[in-house]
Amino acid sequence: MKVYLGWAVVLFCLAGSVQADQLKLRFMIMGGDGPAADVTVVENQFGQYDTADEQGRVTFDDITLPVEIKALGLGFETLVQQIVKPEETLYLTPIHVDMAGVDVVADRVPQKISKITLSKQELRYTPGSQGDPIKVIQTLPGVVAANDGTGQVYIRGSDIQETGVWINRLPAAYLFHWGGTQSVINPTLVQDFNLFLGGFPAEYDNRLGGFIDVRLREPKRDRLHQHYSIGTYESSFLLEGPIGDTGRDSIFIAARRSYVDLLMSAEEFTDAFSNNDAPEDERNEVVSVPEFFDAQLLWHRELQEGSLETQFYAATDRMAVINNADAKSDPELAGRLNLEVGFWVAGSVWRQQWSEAWDHVIALSYHAYSEDISFGNNPDTGRPYYVQGTYPELSLQPEFRFRQNAHTTWSFGAELSWARFPIDMNMGIPTGADDPDSNFTSANKLTIKKTIKARTTEPYIKLRQAWNEQFSSELGLRYADISATGGVALQGFSPRISLEYQATPELLLYGRWGKYLQMPQGYQLLEGFGNPSLGFTKAEHRILGSQYQVLPKWMLQTELYHKPMSDLVVVDNDAVPPDTFSNNGGGVAYGIDIMLKRQANDQKMGWISYSYGRSRRSNEITGQEYDFVGEQPHTLTLVWGQPMTGNWSKWRWGIKLQAHTGRPHTPVIGRTGTCYDGSNYYSCVNQPSPESDPEFSHWRAVHGDVNSERLPVYYKLDLRLDRTWLLPNRKVNFYIDLQNISFRENVEDYDYGNSYQHINNPEPVTGMPFFPFFGLELEF
Repeated sequence: MKVYLGWAVVLFCLAGSVQADQLKLRFMIMGGDGPAADVTVVENQFGQYDTADEQGRVTFDDITLPVEIKALGLGFETLVQQIVKPEETLYLTPIHVDMAGVDVVADRVPQKISKITLSKQELRYTPGSQGDPIKVIQTLPGVVAANDGTGQVYIRGSDIQETGVWINRLPAAYLFHWGGTQSVINPTLVQDFNLFLGGFPAEYDNRLGGFIDVRLREPKRDRLHQHYSIGTYESSFLLEGPIGDTGRDSIFIAARRSYVDLLMSAEEFTDAFSNNDAPEDERNEVVSVPEFFDAQLLWHRELQEGSLETQFYAATDRMAVINNADAKSDPELAGRLNLEVGFWVAGSVWRQQWSEAWDHVIALSYHAYSEDISFGNNPDTGRPYYVQGTYPELSLQPEFRFRQNAHTTWSFGAELSWARFPIDMNMGIPTGADDPDSNFTSANKLTIKKTIKARTTEPYIKLRQAWNEQFSSELGLRYADISATGGVALQGFSPRISLEYQATPELLLYGRWGKYLQMPQGYQLLEGFGNPSLGFTKAEHRILGSQYQVLPKWMLQTELYHKPMSDLVVVDNDAVPPDTFSNNGGGVAYGIDIMLKRQANDQKMGWISYSYGRSRRSNEITGQEYDFVGEQPHTLTLVWGQPMTGNWSKWRWGIKLQAHTGRPHTPVIGRTGTCYDGSNYYSCVNQPSPESDPEFSHWRAVHGDVNSERLPVYYKLDLRLDRTWLLPNRKVNFYIDLQNISFRENVEDYDYGNSYQHINNPEPVTGMPFFPFFGLELEF
């Protein structure tokens, strides 16, 4: 009986355990980021331990199940798990989680002067950017947003079109949809960007202002990844992964579309966004709800000591509105406005390291900007005014670098382009910023239909020299030769020099001087419409600055700048082409930018910045001097973000506080009636009651001195909350960007009424109210 009882005990014990020759485990990263390599795995029963291989696999021999294991890996939460099967896949949770998108920043351009480079945390998590990493530029010193909530900016007192843009070294016709609502690149693709506030090196195109150099990340090569997102007014998808079995090729394909037009009818959009205080017949009517599209494709091939990226980007924006608001003040502008603009870029970038001394990067692109715009009503033809055309351009940008020794590096390169511009337009000559009294109806109208061919040759050379461990210099020289049919011929040199002195391990002192040129805008050079004899506009960038490592994670950057400008293009509305435009404008911008920035790590990021800047313009023809529209004397910005604590530790929070003095504006101080006799516009005789005149046409504003008044002080507080949930093979991310939680009604302009009837009590036009932007992303 005892024998049978003993066997029963043994059989009972065997029923509760399994003798396994091997225990095979595989560790994967929670969220679908592939295997977890180099994880230490401890088997608690007998104290065995091993390290997972590159595929996350680990094997134990002679294990009796069930058994408890512990997995420990750098950057992962410790996992303790009861194992009951001889083969199992386990998932480790990262301590810090990011969705697909920006990678760690590399300092792609060695120059530190007037350059701000942001990391993946800073681009992704900065509040107030509505989930768009490029819009973070608005929070940086020396930068003034053109309007609240948009991405268009003035940089150190220069105009919007005076800042250049590269996307992966290829040119982009514009960077933001609808003037700033959303950048034209899917946010998940942005690796980093370098923002040059001025003094940029010779390899960058001639511009009077700054330069934005956006770098996209490489496609992932481990497996197929899918990423889908939906935001406040747009949705997108991204597919990426390897091509073939060599491991050398990978690709991503992405596209976005706004969907407001799918949710709201034109009538509903009109009711939501038009001026409801205006009479019914003076309200603008939306015919086609604004919509935008963009797409990106990049094929990356790894070469021996190099890479080849073939890429395609495209963007389109369109809308249609019936303009009733200008019927009493600028009647030839009233009517239907149809607007469709877009661009596409196709090109390749070849990077190659030939030896320890020689390497090159060559960018070849074929790109085009298209516009189809019609507006208003031409009384002579009975049809709208219009501008339409597609303007293709072929561009080649080779750069060769030679490292002569550890201290000396030479760069040789050029920008070569060939363009063909078929112009078809009927419109008035744009007025100048210093002539606010002019209006479209009484302006000269011209019809142009011709094809312009243009060529650009801009070679450059740069020498970077480290004289010793403390002192280095950079000399650059760029030459520009631009010609086009119609007599356009511009030539000029652009020398650039910088000095850097590492006074102590914590303190870097530097200076920069450069002469920068920029071609006038195309319509200003157009024969028959503009002046083909215009020369380059010019600016000198004079910069003194320092970088001081205050604490191990805190850097203080201070820069003084002075930027005199000459040969700016001004408009003479009383002249006829080619004398309408001339290089008789001037200006100056000066100020100081201070930024105390924390290094973005351990999930914390932030900075505080202060800018003082002044910018003036002058017109030699009229003798006027006035503040530049993008001048904002005092700007204070605070940005901070970090994880929450306690039970909310999986959530991140961030705030952005921004305050600045109001920008200048030109007040309306009166109005005058304008009559039309069938061929000419003239000031009505009976001004006290011009509408009684049978030839009355419209009201015109009488303005005060240009930019002689300022808008009220601006301040806004934004809050961002976000969290990522990890599932075994996917990630879900949610963010909400609460704009203007202070509920401040910031004045951006004044509405004097459609016929300027509210001269003494204009209605303030306020910027973005409190508004919650959101984003939901799924990656697997």
